[in-house]
Amino acid sequence: MKYIGFWDIKNFENVSMKMKGLNKLSKEYPKQFPKNLDVFQMIGEDKCFSILEADNPDQLLNFQYFFSPDASFTFLPIMEFDESNAIREKSRNHAIWI
Repeated sequence: MKYIGFWDIKNFENVSMKMKGLNKLSKEYPKQFPKNLDVFQMIGEDKCFSILEADNPDQLLNFQYFFSPDASFTFLPIMEFDESNAIREKSRNHAIWI
């Protein structure tokens, strides 16, 4: 499943160094961490967001623990609109909508 991960960075230099380490660890242990598909920084802010793909919640926890205490995260599941709409339409046939 894909997630958007909002970063709240407390120590930008440490996070930058850890990011390089995470890239190496992710290649060595791909099942331990989510795929970090892209990272975007908000201009003038110590905040970023990532698009991540995780096979299980443990990967998100490992990601968060890796950057702790230098950054904290909020993860929200996301999916492509067509997929989400298909699920909504299917559930609409089986549920009472108010």
